[in-house]
Amino acid sequence: KVAVFNVSTTDSDLTVC
Repeated sequence: KVAVFNVSTTDSDLTVC
């Protein structure tokens, strides 16, 4: 699992995908 910074989403925070 890699942590990606979701800036495209409404909750722009570090999420584990």
